Amino acid sequence: MDGFSVPIVTKTFELSILFLMLTALSWRNERRADWEGALVTGPEGLISVFERLAAKLKRDEGSETHPPLHDRISRLLPLLDGRVKV
Repeated sequence: MDGFSVPIVTKTFELSILFLMLTALSWRNERRADWEGALVTGPEGLISVFERLAAKLKRDEGSETHPPLHDRISRLLPLLDGRVKV
């Protein structure tokens, strides 16, 4: 039985790393899409949508494909405050 445990542990580790990498890539793409959308349409609308969604969901953990809403809002606030020149 010991001969089977090493490949199983190795595959489990590889799948875990792959899952974490895909989550990081997806979050990066979502943040980039938020930023580009806010640059084109203005950050007010997108921030408002995220705030309403956060209030409706009553949780803010994010998911495998989307970062937490508070993180998405905080990244857009510099555009709202004028701290970032477009």
